[in-house]
Amino acid sequence: MIRNVRGLPLGFDPAAAHRPEPPPLPGRPVTRREAMLYMASIPLAFGATGAAVRAVFGGARAGAEARAEISPSKARPTKTRAGAEAAAEAEAVREPQRRPEPKGGYWVPGTEFSGDTYIGWDGSDYETVRHIVQMELEGRDSPAAGASDLVVKACKEYGVHPYYLLAKFRMESNWGRKGIGAGNNSWGNIEFTPQRPEGIRYESDGKRFRKYPDWHHGGRDLARLLRERYIDRGLKTVAQITPVYAPAKENDVRNYSSVVVDYMNELGRKHLMHKSLRAMLPTRWTIGLTR
Repeated sequence: MIRNVRGLPLGFDPAAAHRPEPPPLPGRPVTRREAMLYMASIPLAFGATGAAVRAVFGGARAGAEARAEISPSKARPTKTRAGAEAAAEAEAVREPQRRPEPKGGYWVPGTEFSGDTYIGWDGSDYETVRHIVQMELEGRDSPAAGASDLVVKACKEYGVHPYYLLAKFRMESNWGRKGIGAGNNSWGNIEFTPQRPEGIRYESDGKRFRKYPDWHHGGRDLARLLRERYIDRGLKTVAQITPVYAPAKENDVRNYSSVVVDYMNELGRKHLMHKSLRAMLPTRWTIGLTR
């Protein structure tokens, strides 16, 4: 082994010697193309299985029907045509059942999000939410992508859904790429005040808004503001928050609310697809879909 002048192997980092070795990955990561091809093969597999089952049991069913014709006393009674038509009419006029509200009133991604849906979060599906936030910011080339984990943790602490923070981030600064927020590391273009909440650092940008040292403090401050100034005061939905946060004198309130609601539903669909995909893929592929 080649050693340097200090007697240590070349490439050896003394500062990292105390760090444990990371566990080996359980299998190779897969590309999205491989994952989608696997998903596409599932219906084909079920179709082939169904055909085989019908081929095996079809003959048995035909035999049973033949025996029923021979001994009609043992045949099962069939519904009359009039009874079937009446059942069909009753099914047609039946009112659709409403999906029960989630426990605690929290929104479940994949279900409809509206202007009257509570924006709070109980921390459920934490890993899936974290992955979606990170992938969304990276996919939008957001400079805040590196702070996604810390911001999601802050959202869990304050009980605000991270997807709503993303929606606000999109409306206020195009995911941190344009406008005032891009220069201030701000997720919500929050106005400057001399009082500084505990654990959050910011200064004035010299004009009107707060300027943060990094994107983590900017996202954390927005989560805190939504909890303390809105949710805790009874403003818990998009319809209630938007006219106060983005007043009509500076914004199109209807368009603002509509874009936020549509984006929340888009993130909800991505959440459901990502969660289902991770659950259906083989275990050795799961590690490749963490990001």
